[in-house]
Amino acid sequence: MRVSNQQTLTVLMKRREEVLLRITGLFVRRSLEIESLKLECKVTPNDGVLWHMTVTARAEEREWKQLILRLLKLIDVLSVNGSGLGAALNRKAE
Repeated sequence: MRVSNQQTLTVLMKRREEVLLRITGLFVRRSLEIESLKLECKVTPNDGVLWHMTVTARAEEREWKQLILRLLKLIDVLSVNGSGLGAALNRKAE
């Protein structure tokens, strides 16, 4: 029996359209249904214009962890935070 729980991910990324497609594609390939998606534009002095995305979906904990690791591999993703999954995972931009 699959036990899916609702989780929320927040992703900070560089503002590029292709990265948004890659992120939503990760959800689609894993057959995860996005329940809500919010995208905000942020301007920072050091990084310029960034997107802050909040995604709520249902998945097993193992699937969430795999998704977070895949998100962190994307070049334009700067940080990922999963509610209820422990501390935020960050990667410094090059």
